[in-house]
Amino acid sequence: MSVAERREPEWGDGIKDPPPLTPPHHSQELAGGGKFQTDIATRRSTLRKSKPKTTTAAYAERFEAEIARQQRRYCDAFARWRDCDVKACRRERACRGEQPSRCLKRALDVVPREEQRRAHRDIVKATPANIGAPERIARQCLPIEFYDGGADRQAIGEIKRLRETGKLVQRGDNVASLRLRLVEAGR
Repeated sequence: MSVAERREPEWGDGIKDPPPLTPPHHSQELAGGGKFQTDIATRRSTLRKSKPKTTTAAYAERFEAEIARQQRRYCDAFARWRDCDVKACRRERACRGEQPSRCLKRALDVVPREEQRRAHRDIVKATPANIGAPERIARQCLPIEFYDGGADRQAIGEIKRLRETGKLVQRGDNVASLRLRLVEAGR
């Protein structure tokens, strides 16, 4: 048989009818919420699960951890490891001490303001767009703001804003207890 003699089969040529587009339903299944309908309801409920809301305590912990990392970044940018008393800092040529806040506080008197601003611009420029709120607020702080209370004020303002929008849940912590915790942490 040549190509010219071939023809497309038609439905009347012994080929079975195509399957129906929707699954067959019995009137009892429809009235009682048949298997097909419950499957759809189950799929919809699994797709709409929302992620749990952050608590004030978890927000504060993430903020404090990012503050410590940010202080280390500033110490590294100012090359404070050269004058550090900790041997590991000099060996690694980076801040590896237990308390980076002490090193950074000493650096604020020595490092010129213009160099501090340049380091701040570089860190903000390197910040990814999808970073979390506590981390973003900590990275937007200048080095001096870790000691004059500016970073804490920014974090508390953001916590209040997130509570008003319903994105942050309060479980035993309020802004006053958060501020006390920050003061106890030595900031």
